[in-house]
Amino acid sequence: MSLKRDSIKGYLTNYIEINLIIIKYRYNLLRLVLFIFYEILMLVFLLKKVNY
Repeated sequence: MSLKRDSIKGYLTNYIEINLIIIKYRYNLLRLVLFIFYEILMLVFLLKKVNY
């Protein structure tokens, strides 16, 4: 019984760790996308400023 509980506990901790890694990765991806979007906006803004 103890062994089964330990394996379930181990599985849960692994599952949580994997989820945390995925969340962190997604967060970094989101930040990267936002950064690129921001850079593009700045470029467009600068180009418009130069043209006018």
